[in-house]
Amino acid sequence: MDIYIDTNFLCIFAARGIDPVVAFAGSPFRLAVTPDLAEEYRTTLTLEKVPASEKLVAKRLLESSVRRGIFGFAEGGGAYSGFGQGLLASESMVSSVGSCTIKERGDRTPKNRADVFLAALSYGAVILTNDKGTHFNKVKADGGHVYSWIQMTGSHDSGDETLRSIARAVTGAVGSLGENDQS
Repeated sequence: MDIYIDTNFLCIFAARGIDPVVAFAGSPFRLAVTPDLAEEYRTTLTLEKVPASEKLVAKRLLESSVRRGIFGFAEGGGAYSGFGQGLLASESMVSSVGSCTIKERGDRTPKNRADVFLAALSYGAVILTNDKGTHFNKVKADGGHVYSWIQMTGSHDSGDETLRSIARAVTGAVGSLGENDQS
């Protein structure tokens, strides 16, 4: 199952020294990134105020994640993934994207677009995010796999095997960030 890590999780992994590549190696989860999420990671790498450890998490995700988004074509390429990288949208995905407001911002990535596409992908993939926006809450209520850090830390009480599996993988990788860094 693909797993997408929202940019608001980078600081959590960095603070705990968790290398997501190490965490999910050998697990049933495959690191994935949408075109917009990859752009957010690249932006993180350019910001002076972002700590080096957080940039390292973003770098590791960019280097190791498969490019997977929702299949489609749009003017300028945008948020969609083409042949070999895109998933055909299910009715749930289409409904999720269509029910959210995406605001254009000139030459920048439209506001909420990355999150809306992540929310839509959660019907067949895992999304790690601390975003409490309505787009994530709606898909979570409809059976999407959207998990927050708080849910992961309390997962031992959960009947959700996917959540417990993610928590085990992440817990086992605490302190792994930078162990194999060659940069």
